[in-house]
Amino acid sequence: MKTLNNLLNERIYEYVVTKVDLSEPNKRGWMNGDCPYCGGKMKYGINIVMGKCKCYKCLDYDKSPIYAIKTLEGFTTYYQVLDYLSSFQGVKFKSVDLEALNASVRTQSKFNLPKEFIPLVYARGRLGIKAQEYWISRGFSIKKATMLGIGYCVKGKYAERIIIPYYRDYRVVYFNARAFTKLGDKFKNPGIDESGIGKGMVIYNHDALNTYKYINITESAINSLTIGLTAIGLGGKSISPYQFQQLIKSPTKGFTIILDPDANRESIELALRLVPYKKIRLVRIPEGEDINSLGRDRTLSIKRDTPWHSYQDIIAIKCKETHH
Repeated sequence: MKTLNNLLNERIYEYVVTKVDLSEPNKRGWMNGDCPYCGGKMKYGINIVMGKCKCYKCLDYDKSPIYAIKTLEGFTTYYQVLDYLSSFQGVKFKSVDLEALNASVRTQSKFNLPKEFIPLVYARGRLGIKAQEYWISRGFSIKKATMLGIGYCVKGKYAERIIIPYYRDYRVVYFNARAFTKLGDKFKNPGIDESGIGKGMVIYNHDALNTYKYINITESAINSLTIGLTAIGLGGKSISPYQFQQLIKSPTKGFTIILDPDANRESIELALRLVPYKKIRLVRIPEGEDINSLGRDRTLSIKRDTPWHSYQDIIAIKCKETHH
């Protein structure tokens, strides 16, 4: 069974060979050719498995292959690239064994999904059906799971869990492992020894901060996915110092904070910290609900009925809720 990473890599290879006209991969996986940006002869290289591309003449250009396709085709979002690649018909990847190549450079990659990972679209057996049923029960389609790289594990450390990848600059940097059966805790995330970072060093849908003027802040990846492309997930009620710096340094103009009802205190604290830097709106979800249970339309309806708040407004909300 191919992993989703390798299925995506095959599509990237088809695109690169067909439209960028690069050589076959060398022993380290690099494909070389003329730079499509500056025209430098044989100065451009792409390593699909390592997720890197670079021009040795355009010294400032060092991005992922997905980012390269995004800029070359004029797309604005990562999801448009995935949709385009899913239907791209080019040269089939036959000359290189991606599985073997992936194994040879794995130690050079910063992060990998679990080796037991299975794309949700290829779910099989009793647990595969349960994984798909869980995903659909949360209001999502299997097609969306495919585009977002969602999968699951049957065995191993993350057995019986849905795997939700986190991307940054179009590379997988982390993942959530959410139980879809009653086996163990609800979440089991990679530790620092496995990922090199903790959950306080990542934001779900981080790239949205550099794409959209107004962002919705939620607690979880599932809540973020319910709202859509303009939502990010903090991975909990509280924000880490790193995450906070990412928010205030971003070009985003305003944040709408939509945390669960049991996180009202944390949402007020976050609003007070952010309001000196950005426009802020505090949205209150009804007790006993969250974004996913409400659904996108109802959540956005509540958001539309909520005004932007000044510092004084947030203090008034804090006083009112403290005295109740």
